[in-house]
Amino acid sequence: MSNRTRASVLIFLIATSLTAQFETATLTGIVSDPAGAVIANGTVKLTSQATNVETTAVTDAEGRYSFSALRPGTYRITTSAPGFKQWISTGVVLQVNQSARIDVQLTVGDVAERIEVMATAPMLETATSARGAVLDQTKIVELPLNGRDYNQLALLSPGVLAPTPRLQGIGFKGAFNVNGNRAFNNAFQLDGVDNTSYSNSFRGLNMQVVQPSVEALQEFKIQTNAYSAEFGRSSGALINAVTRSGSNQLHGSLYEFHRNDNLDAANFFANKQGLEKPFRLRNQFGAAVGGRIVQDKTFFFADYEGLRDGAGVVRLSSVPNPMWRQGIFATPIHNPFNPTDTGQDFRIPATAGCNDGSGNCWRIPENLIDPVGRRIMAVAPDPNTFSSTSDNNYVSVPVNRTETNQFDVRLDHTLASNVNVFGRYSFVDTVFVQPAPRPGLAEGSTNDTFGTADLRSQGIAAGVTWVLTPSIVSETRLGHSRGDYYQFPPNFGSGCPQELIGLRGAPTDEAICGGMPVVSFPGGTLRRLGRTTSVPQQQTPRSWNLRQSLATVKGSHSLRGGGEILFVATGVRDVSSLLGNFDFTGRFTGVNARWENAIADVLLGLPTRYQQDSNTTFDIYQRMYFGYVQDDWKVARSFTINLGMRYEFATPTRERNLQWANYDAATQSFVLAKEGSLRDEALVNPDRNNFAPRV
Repeated sequence: MSNRTRASVLIFLIATSLTAQFETATLTGIVSDPAGAVIANGTVKLTSQATNVETTAVTDAEGRYSFSALRPGTYRITTSAPGFKQWISTGVVLQVNQSARIDVQLTVGDVAERIEVMATAPMLETATSARGAVLDQTKIVELPLNGRDYNQLALLSPGVLAPTPRLQGIGFKGAFNVNGNRAFNNAFQLDGVDNTSYSNSFRGLNMQVVQPSVEALQEFKIQTNAYSAEFGRSSGALINAVTRSGSNQLHGSLYEFHRNDNLDAANFFANKQGLEKPFRLRNQFGAAVGGRIVQDKTFFFADYEGLRDGAGVVRLSSVPNPMWRQGIFATPIHNPFNPTDTGQDFRIPATAGCNDGSGNCWRIPENLIDPVGRRIMAVAPDPNTFSSTSDNNYVSVPVNRTETNQFDVRLDHTLASNVNVFGRYSFVDTVFVQPAPRPGLAEGSTNDTFGTADLRSQGIAAGVTWVLTPSIVSETRLGHSRGDYYQFPPNFGSGCPQELIGLRGAPTDEAICGGMPVVSFPGGTLRRLGRTTSVPQQQTPRSWNLRQSLATVKGSHSLRGGGEILFVATGVRDVSSLLGNFDFTGRFTGVNARWENAIADVLLGLPTRYQQDSNTTFDIYQRMYFGYVQDDWKVARSFTINLGMRYEFATPTRERNLQWANYDAATQSFVLAKEGSLRDEALVNPDRNNFAPRV
């Protein structure tokens, strides 16, 4: 073992003996008398106002007290010492991942007397330099949210911008740019465990594996910069969310949000065609309930949300002139089978509908028209709106439909006065249907979100918080998430190309058939016939996450540290041309890159390019190990230094069946993955130098 490896292992082992607060909060402070002298051996009790769970701390020789691993919520603080009146503060709100401080000044008097105060202003975080914002349950529920998507509230934080129009256009959730970083450079946690989706190509339509209903969220915190060593893996933001738990009181809610098109304005393009106003009907409904199972000991929370949404979308596309589909053109068409032809072979006298302005028309002889090319052109509908260029001459208003069912169940239990456990299970099931811009085999899908998306996400989280001593707290979190995301083209199951258009030699596997292969023309995807590339597609991300932590206070030092193991795996079938991809450009009939000539090439059966990819599923995986230590040193009451060191090691991405290859420029040959070292299996060298100091 090399010295570098020994050092890495040593740092990791040291880090696993300490750790941070995950999604929980920390409360510290100093207890003093009216003269400012510190009070040692004072008693500070912290009680949850929702559950009556109580934690006690004793001030040290310097008057300091500390509470770690506190669940976000509202608390009551009771401070007492012999010879002083009891001091009680209610309504103290602690937020997710907050490092709060409350200094207490006791008044001389009988301990039976007490002074009560009500906390009204939010506490400032004076012990940390991290930048971010906390959105609590009141803001999440009461602020207007389009679609009740709480991720939109992240835009209230400085440095956070909306994602690209591409992501917004396909309804991708959880995407935003932070401080100039890409939207995919953010990390998500839910109840202290990893909640980042490891699917590719936008499958799942969410950056998170599980996105709870706003009714199920206690609060969330977005950290955008300078966060402590306990967090890493992300050059963007860290979004740390916490689900609600029950209390001693039974609380519940029912809700329904309804929207229709009665007050919607007419759409310009639909109006132009004399079409009805696009359909709109949305119903989002659900219920949430939380309460106690055993008084002051065991609590539950559960919620359900359903979505039924239908929205008509006006779509413009370009379809060939009906005359072209018959092989008749008002532009010169050369005979590709006669190399000396300059546009004379197919020329005929002009007709009423076909005239180049000089009395000419061109017609492809029936005996030269390819039967497959004829069937391809036959699927195109006639234009339904006028266009002098034949572009944007077809308008449709298909209805996108979404059906979602999701629920969360959480249990919290106090095993002993110093041991608390919780468990949560979340489930989200969505079927999203986006019809193609054109009917039938003409389809004209411009990207792989058209068709049916069958999306299922599940997440499990469990945790134990154990107060080992009044100054040492241990936390353990275990999480597992899984996504099953499948995308099918609009005509999936309609048959294979030979059956539909007579194309011999095309794929015959019903698992990938459905619709016509991609037929592309010059001028962009709006002219495309048939289905799009990369479908059917599947992504099946899985993650396993273990975190162990300790937090302790030594004098003016608040020490934290931790270790984390994260295993991720994703089954991916994202192949460009499963069913085939034809490019027709017009190069064989006289004028390359002209639409009319490209149509002539189709009728003559002469593609410029054909692409066919193998039906391959990759099983990729990666293992990640993290460790850190953090010291928040209280140099003075108004001066804190945050010191930390984080180490990260992630194995290079590997494929379980060694379906990997790389190119060696030195030998000008491909190198194939093989069993052996990380380098042998991943074909890249692992990086073990990822140390990240924080000051």
